[in-house]
Amino acid sequence: MPSDSNQDGLHETIRDAVEAEIKSLGLEGLAEANFYKRKFPWTVGVNHPACFLIHVPEQIRDAEAGRDDFGFGVQVVFTQSSNRDMTANEDRILKWRLRTMLHFLNQRINPPTPKVHTVKVEPQGVYDLSAFSKNYVASAFVLRCWARLSRP
Repeated sequence: MPSDSNQDGLHETIRDAVEAEIKSLGLEGLAEANFYKRKFPWTVGVNHPACFLIHVPEQIRDAEAGRDDFGFGVQVVFTQSSNRDMTANEDRILKWRLRTMLHFLNQRINPPTPKVHTVKVEPQGVYDLSAFSKNYVASAFVLRCWARLSRP
């Protein structure tokens, strides 16, 4: 990772900005207190519905002389209890998913986060079967926040 001191903590800065921006969408039924920044989307000890924000591996691509683009990934996982009902809360989860993906697609984070020049959306499974077997509906996607960083 480049050694430029103003890049320290960029993972957390980006995840915090993503959280703030999703909260600003006012997703109906999703309380601000039910956002969780964790290593994994475990549902133990959380209130539902919930939104998990999880770091995923970076991607790197050449940008220009002396600089590279780093894609910092934040996986967004929306969860809702379902009691194994095949249709419970389906509409709500799908609305949150679509509204959030459309909001971030090819945009910058607002307020501007230093160095992030665009956000790409990487859809993942609409529903997670393992979560369903534990009485939850879970839907995930990755927001890839691209930042141009100087090489050391």
